[in-house]
Amino acid sequence: MKPHIGFVGIGNMGSPMARRVLGGDYSLTVFDVDLDRMKQFSSMNGCRAAATPAELGRHVDIVITMLPNGHVVREAVLGTDGVAAGLRSGGILVDMSSADAAGTRELGAELALRGIAVADAPVSGGVGGAAAGTLSIMVGGEDDAVFRRIEPILQTMGTKLFRAGPLGAGHAAKALNNLMGALSMLGCAEVLLISRQFGLDPAKIFEIINASTGRSSGTESMAKRLPDPTRPLGFALALMAKDVKLASDLARDLKIEAPIAAAAQRILADACDKLGPADVAETIHYLEKISGRP
Repeated sequence: MKPHIGFVGIGNMGSPMARRVLGGDYSLTVFDVDLDRMKQFSSMNGCRAAATPAELGRHVDIVITMLPNGHVVREAVLGTDGVAAGLRSGGILVDMSSADAAGTRELGAELALRGIAVADAPVSGGVGGAAAGTLSIMVGGEDDAVFRRIEPILQTMGTKLFRAGPLGAGHAAKALNNLMGALSMLGCAEVLLISRQFGLDPAKIFEIINASTGRSSGTESMAKRLPDPTRPLGFALALMAKDVKLASDLARDLKIEAPIAAAAQRILADACDKLGPADVAETIHYLEKISGRP
């Protein structure tokens, strides 16, 4: 018999991910602080909506959280009427949010006292990957029995599952992946502006780079977006800033000097201040502003 799944966080990523779980023929109960969105989702998809996370926990075997950050996850799980108040011993929490690894380990230790297992399983692939069920999923947690229980559920949402290591390793891997993505994006934006100012054709420059050692997913994406490099990528600048901060904080917690991550964190924070709500592709506008270019 398949476990009953609870899904907390029916946002831009959570909604398509929850639909993929339903498509795997699982019973589903959902909760979101946006009650109208939750009711609309449950009505359109034929699943149950819970009044509180605790109520959700009482009806399910495995809970998935897809929330903005680790602090929100902790509140949803351990706060008043949180998941842990309802989820029985033997249940599993799978946090698929982008969160800090240290906080995940702390949460895991607290829930273990209640007999609740925790795995972290953040994702990469964006909204498109969530809708298609092609996400890459980085799983933290060394309990093989827990992994066997959650693996088929994760496979409804992703095609690439990586067991990254102990609890928190998934979140650490996600932070480091996103750091690399952000560094590539920032580098592409600088190369674009420098090449244009020198009088070079950006399309030709990125063609050269993509046939040379500078090639990356960022340079490939830039080449496809030209001649309009600010065409939205569908990922908020504020979210990228948050992800880079997670990587920078991880280095700090480990007492590792990471000046490049710290510089990227400062740049993205300043870009958020100057641009306000923006897509990551608009970072080019930020560099134009600080360079005094139109």
